[in-house]
Amino acid sequence: MFGLPDGSLGERSWMGCKEVGRRLASLGRRVVGGPKRPLRRRRPQLLEALEDRTLMATAGQDYIVKTGFKWANPSRITYSIAPDGVEWVSGKNSLNATFDAKFGKGVWQREVARALATWQSVANINIVPVSDGPYRVNALGASQGDPRFGDIRIGAAPISGNKTTIAQTYFPPPQGSTAGGDVELNLNMTFGIGKEFDLYSIVLHETGHSLGLDHPPSSKEIMRPSYGGVITTLQAGDVAGIQQIYGARQPDMYQSRGYGLSSRLPIELSNQLTTSRTATAEMASLTKAGDVEWFSFVAPSYASGSWQVTASASNSSMLSPKVMVYDASGSLLAQASDPSKWSVDATASLSSIVPGKRYHIAVTGATKDVFGVGAYNLIVSMSKSP
Repeated sequence: MFGLPDGSLGERSWMGCKEVGRRLASLGRRVVGGPKRPLRRRRPQLLEALEDRTLMATAGQDYIVKTGFKWANPSRITYSIAPDGVEWVSGKNSLNATFDAKFGKGVWQREVARALATWQSVANINIVPVSDGPYRVNALGASQGDPRFGDIRIGAAPISGNKTTIAQTYFPPPQGSTAGGDVELNLNMTFGIGKEFDLYSIVLHETGHSLGLDHPPSSKEIMRPSYGGVITTLQAGDVAGIQQIYGARQPDMYQSRGYGLSSRLPIELSNQLTTSRTATAEMASLTKAGDVEWFSFVAPSYASGSWQVTASASNSSMLSPKVMVYDASGSLLAQASDPSKWSVDATASLSSIVPGKRYHIAVTGATKDVFGVGAYNLIVSMSKSP
């Protein structure tokens, strides 16, 4: 939950740190102010009790409190924007029409994506945008991997009579049926971009709950229980918290063996191309913004005509990839990227190839920010003979 500070409403005031019972104990909320007493409202009943939290600490620094919940398959956590008109926690979802009118279509969606990509950039997880459908919040279905919508669904409605709660979010499964991770923004609040109530800052906080973080005792981190203004980056406690749940982001299986880290020791694709017109390096990954991963091959004897190189992040992560193709002397032959998009493919097309010649491929982020991190597949495709 996210809101304005008043110095009185802490975590125990709205949920109870270790309270157990058949109630919406898994819905994290952030309070904006109001009376110095517990904020209580009727909420949908979920089937799971609140588990004990575990406090992480190190000398001289407070860290995030974990909820005890996490996603079973962190290598592919999906998210989606619920369509307008479906029943949400506090009423019918009207997120899309409201924010399209206020910010412009595509603008606010990037702020949501940037928040999720921020968590992905520091933890051993991959997050993937998917489509949504005409289904109410907590529809019966799989708690993760339901094909109808994302694992984390984001919607918004005015919370009746409430101008103190900015947003509220379910922790990861098991919560109800498909409710785990879902977010509701309170449309009674005035959202902004780069100003209060900053959409990126709020979604960053709420999706921290979606991934399994609770409120810390420190007021320094984005996961603090009260809204404190625009946030531009995670603090040390936020990073420590998410890494305690999922681990730090790891080098991929090629990098862990020393390959792909430079053009001198690239990931070799030549053998695949001797028997097939397509070579694929699956489950490659950029571990941090600015990383470059290298691939190489010797053109097979049958090669002729056009060919393509694709860095495919669609359905793999939030990465916005950039692919570059070089000849053996280091001359750039082709490149492709679209910095305005994320979780997409970048395909460099070339018109000619010389059998027996070596070619190098470099993959990096199309941007130097959080969209420059994530998993992808690298695909080299030779055209068929005429």
